[in-house]
Amino acid sequence: MDAQLKKELGTSTLRSTGYSAAGFISEGQSYDTDNGRVFVKINHKSQAKLMFDGEQASLEAILMTGTVKVPKPLKVIELDTGGSAFVMEHIDMTGLSKHSKQLGKCLADLHLHNQRQRDRQNKDQQTVGKGADVPVIEQFGFHVPTCCGYLPQENEWQSEWVTFYSRNKLQHQLNMVEKSYGDREARELWAQLQLKIPSLFTDVEVFPALLHGDLWGGNVAECSDGPLIFDPASFYGHAEFDLGIAGIFGSVLGRCSNPRTPQQNKRRATESPRRRVVAAESSGGEQARGGGWWNWVGHDGPGGRFCRDLRSSPGYQRQPQGPDRNGASHPPPPPPPHGRGRLSGRGWSRLRPLGFSGYRVTTG
Repeated sequence: MDAQLKKELGTSTLRSTGYSAAGFISEGQSYDTDNGRVFVKINHKSQAKLMFDGEQASLEAILMTGTVKVPKPLKVIELDTGGSAFVMEHIDMTGLSKHSKQLGKCLADLHLHNQRQRDRQNKDQQTVGKGADVPVIEQFGFHVPTCCGYLPQENEWQSEWVTFYSRNKLQHQLNMVEKSYGDREARELWAQLQLKIPSLFTDVEVFPALLHGDLWGGNVAECSDGPLIFDPASFYGHAEFDLGIAGIFGSVLGRCSNPRTPQQNKRRATESPRRRVVAAESSGGEQARGGGWWNWVGHDGPGGRFCRDLRSSPGYQRQPQGPDRNGASHPPPPPPPHGRGRLSGRGWSRLRPLGFSGYRVTTG
């Protein structure tokens, strides 16, 4: 494999740095080359090229926004021994800690980039001699297939978010479940659920946001320049999709519950009140994630540090509490002492747009 890598990279030097990594899916190794240090992900499965091609396109799309740091992709190589290798920029990284607050702002910038580009181009069209230089994406999907793990994602373009979410995301997953397990009950429940999905987005305007697509805690880190994200499976969709994944495994924004946009909060809450942390993306954007209080969110864990960083950011404030499902109102609790305890509350949080500073925590 080393000989093939040398040929593909056009280097006479290919010296292992001794740094290696192994994930759930692929293994990795850093090398010094004539052109600098690179990181090479290797996977020997037959579907590796499809997976790496999608990851390369995702990194390129995020890189073009200039909103959040990602490794610069270089080349996908089909290996003579089977499988593929993905060569990218090497970055010395550690676990997310002191730059967690900055990551919140970077993610908000990423999610708002396409919308801001549209607003900028609409303004430029009113000026003689100015025209669009970067296309605005007005549909939901992506131009190539991507993968979460080995699972290919259906990214065919759709004009409506509800259609994309129902058909390309949920229906696609249910089809795989039925094919692999023949779960008849799941199919019957899905037939009932899909009829109700449009009502969940009544009066909610969703403009396509470029997403990471697999934003769990294992795919975020920090380096000397600040926070970074990697291993994406991007598509254009609802920003809260990223934030939903961010809550899995108690990671990134903490174990999450009750993701809601300001528009969705106009509807009557139909879930039971529960303790949660809610983060809001400002500038009239989406509500981010919240909730949970396992060790990750506890004051000794990285999630606790993340929540405290967010809580200390400009614009942090508690929102008025709405009624629970029984019509009873609950006053918001005072914030816990800085650096201690958990951010928690009772009742429904009603959000309003706040001045832009990324994702911020508010009790609810």
